[in-house]
Amino acid sequence: MATLADPTWGFSDLDVLSADRAPAPLSRPRRHRERAGSGEHRFANELALRGFALHRRLAGPDLPVLDHLVVAGSGVWIVGREQVHCAKVSVRGRFAAKPSLRIGDRDRTALVDDLDRQLTAVRGLLFDALDVPVQAALCLPGAEFPLLRTLAIGDHQILRPAQLLDQLDRRGAVKRTRAREVAGLLDARLG
Repeated sequence: MATLADPTWGFSDLDVLSADRAPAPLSRPRRHRERAGSGEHRFANELALRGFALHRRLAGPDLPVLDHLVVAGSGVWIVGREQVHCAKVSVRGRFAAKPSLRIGDRDRTALVDDLDRQLTAVRGLLFDALDVPVQAALCLPGAEFPLLRTLAIGDHQILRPAQLLDQLDRRGAVKRTRAREVAGLLDARLG
C-alpha cells in the first residue's frame, strides 16, 4: 500500500486516502443498485487517475456529503455526480439574479445549491492554502447537453464526465508535491 509520499498518482492514492470510507450503498432496488454502483466506482477510479481523490467525506454537521473531492494540477475540484437518464439539461435565466438548473422538466437547482455550500466549506478548510484554486463541478452522466456551449451557474460548471476529466487533466499552477500536501491536509480535516 502506497503512502502520500509515493510519487505515483494512480489507484494507490485512492486506496490510501479513502480505504476506510467506501461509497455508501444506494437506496434503490437491487438490480439498479448493482448497475449504478459499478458506474460510481468506475467514475471514482477515473478521478483517482487524474489526481489525489477523496470520496464520500463529511465537510460539516449541516452540510451534504462531498461525493468526490479531487486535488489535481488544475486545483481542488469538488465534484457532485447525479445519474440522469436521457434528460435534456438546460440553465434558465443565466443572466438573472438566481438562474435555475432544469433537468428534463424538473427544477434541480437544489443540486447546485448543495454544491455551493460544499464549495464554501472546502474554501474555509483551506484557509492556509490560498495558492490553490478551488472550484466545483456538477457531473451528469447520461444527460443530453447543448452541443455548442458549456453550462454554468455562477462559479459552478455543469459537465459531462468526459468534459470533467479533460478539466482535471489540464496543467495548472499546482505542482504534484503541493497537490499531495493539500490532499493530506483535506484528508486530515474532513470527517
